[in-house]
Amino acid sequence: MSSWPNYDSIVQSNYETFDGFHSLGMIKKHRPDIQLISLQGHTIQDKNFDWLEIMIDQALESGKKAAIIVWDEDWMWPHNQQLYDVLNSYEHDPVWWITQTNRLEEWHHYRGLKIKVLEVQWWPLNDCLSYRELYQPTVHSADSAHNYLCMLGRYEPHKYELGKKLYSAGLSKKGLTTVAYPDQYPQDHQEWSTVNPIKLYPSVSRSGYGKTRANSKKANTWVSANVENFLSLETQFKDIPLMINPDSGFGLFFLTEKLVWPPLLGKLFLIYGRPHIMQMIQRFWDVDISSYANLEFDSILDNQDRLDSMVDTNRDLIKDCQDIWRKLQPELEQARWTIGQNFYNFAIRQLDLIH
Repeated sequence: MSSWPNYDSIVQSNYETFDGFHSLGMIKKHRPDIQLISLQGHTIQDKNFDWLEIMIDQALESGKKAAIIVWDEDWMWPHNQQLYDVLNSYEHDPVWWITQTNRLEEWHHYRGLKIKVLEVQWWPLNDCLSYRELYQPTVHSADSAHNYLCMLGRYEPHKYELGKKLYSAGLSKKGLTTVAYPDQYPQDHQEWSTVNPIKLYPSVSRSGYGKTRANSKKANTWVSANVENFLSLETQFKDIPLMINPDSGFGLFFLTEKLVWPPLLGKLFLIYGRPHIMQMIQRFWDVDISSYANLEFDSILDNQDRLDSMVDTNRDLIKDCQDIWRKLQPELEQARWTIGQNFYNFAIRQLDLIH
């Protein structure tokens, strides 16, 4: 239904950014019949959405479809009836709510949104495109002294619990657990963690764009602080085979950088996040996760039980996975490039539903 370039031929600098993302600029260029409307700059606490109604009306009057671009976690809580009253008045019009969660019922059933909801993974796609253009080959020198890397970042209770669990299970000496701001953590973290050697999120040059939106220019393409951070991580920890990541929280229903970047870096990985988080990234990654990890934990609903199961049932993997990493290298190397292609193909198929 629409004309899109071959994924391998895409050059990000050929596209303007929309709302800080080249991937959204691509949609704007290749689907000129869709008017993208961003909620950036507004909050769930706003009481007046007359501006949104005006923009939707203008799009429809010009013969276009309207697509509302949202950052899911910013618009899920608390409930804003004023927003839904405006949107639901377009229930029978070509107006779409663009989400990055595959749980569409979160918007329809739990929040009462009546307009059409469509999943498009534009943020992961954007990071994949950035990485593909900025990638510099690295040579694996030797087996690392560390079997895993667990980067906890800033303090959150579930992140601390992950580090503590690896320690109590007698596994902390098998890997490297880092924290970004040690003063935020309970003092006992010093027994099992070190300070992250990488300065997280270099200076932001575009005010208000934060760590996820493009804020600095590299090789003629705008990239986010997230991209810069993981490019540094690739060089610093290139020989560590396994990443054990805590996701940002349990209420997030979309793919964050904690899930997208381990595949991009060619790593094995385990993610401690909401239930079914491993299943969600598996949709786009061409390596069968069950070929190296026990995934029983992924469906456990209780957070602590899920953490305990993740560590306990994958104990051998966490202790030593150098052999399986070497065995899977051909698949991992290919999959680090096809994951972006998979996000891209999925986005095109989904956007073709807007007609």
